[in-house]
Amino acid sequence: MYVGINPTKLLALVQGLGEYLTSDEAFVRSKVAVLVEFYCDRLTDQACVPELLKGLLALSKFDKFTGVDCVKAVKAILALVNVQTYQQTARHFVFLFFESSIKRFVSNLRTISSDFVFGFIQCLDGEKDPRNLMLAFTLIKMIIQEFDIAQHVEDLFEVTFCYFPITFRPPPDDPYGITSEHLKVGLRDCLAATPYFAKFALPLLLEKLSSSSGSAK
Repeated sequence: MYVGINPTKLLALVQGLGEYLTSDEAFVRSKVAVLVEFYCDRLTDQACVPELLKGLLALSKFDKFTGVDCVKAVKAILALVNVQTYQQTARHFVFLFFESSIKRFVSNLRTISSDFVFGFIQCLDGEKDPRNLMLAFTLIKMIIQEFDIAQHVEDLFEVTFCYFPITFRPPPDDPYGITSEHLKVGLRDCLAATPYFAKFALPLLLEKLSSSSGSAK
């Protein structure tokens, strides 16, 4: 495969493969693996990363995208992509890919459980866009339910609790329909998702509640 191909054109190729990638033939599965490897290798090219992430997300929807492909892609993203340096859409692709990966290949991801949990924390750290936060809160709950977080409890708590209290106010012309209440419920569900958070949360919650901040109360 010619490595100088424009990632946008390669993405169009992936999306156009359609039924071809859903066939049962073994060689088709190998072609998906080749495309996954190609996308992962190109993640070192920062200018191409948003389109490459979009392409990996598209590939992950195909039947012949395997658990091995998933782990390879997740490891590449965690190792090569500094998620918070990219625009909202690229960050959203990462979170969507993680969500799809957990839903389809959680048993495979458990083989890299500690690295995945820690890597997700790094990807989330600094996120401010409400669209991404709604998805991230869903991911936090999924990670708590599906993975052993014992080694990373404090880090996961800190990257979650930093959003308390929610002060977001949607602009009058907001087209996304995300409200402060949506974010509050999402955050509350995360903080209540595991007893591991209790020893970190209680002192901080009491401190916040004793403040004069209406949003904290």
